[in-house]
Amino acid sequence: MPANKLVDFHAAFAQKYKFRVPIHPRNLAQVIYPYQGYMASFKNREFSWPEMVEVYENQIIASEAKASGRHLLSNELSCFTFWDLVESKNKAFFTFDEMKELMQAFRFDHVQTQEDFMKEFEVTLRAIPGELKEKHLKNGEGVFRFDLARQIFLKRTVSCTLLFNFIKL
Repeated sequence: MPANKLVDFHAAFAQKYKFRVPIHPRNLAQVIYPYQGYMASFKNREFSWPEMVEVYENQIIASEAKASGRHLLSNELSCFTFWDLVESKNKAFFTFDEMKELMQAFRFDHVQTQEDFMKEFEVTLRAIPGELKEKHLKNGEGVFRFDLARQIFLKRTVSCTLLFNFIKL
């Protein structure tokens, strides 16, 4: 299934089949909602049925955490769901190209170069001294850890939550 067809697929599926999936609306929004829809925002990516099922299983677990009041854990699990879609070699870190793919899914489309990344996330990086060494980035040896992606995701999630609450007013 091409990523850019996920929203249409879900709409067609929901019209034909009625069933209850125990996913919190926020977690579902992170998968397919037009203004978040991180899974649907992957560029030039197709998902297999097992990958889609795994995303839903992970989001059900994240939703359970959210329903029990553990919102931070829920968002961290949700971030891991999208990280895991990119991370295929079980090496626990990303190269810049892999991180760029994840950032585009998180709707940071303007992050095309490492310089763009450093500029966009300057405040986040300042809060984590030594996270990315500039000399390593210049040599293409930068290591982008899950913790950095998690922090970026959490800030994005808080921004989206504030926006949704403002729209409801």
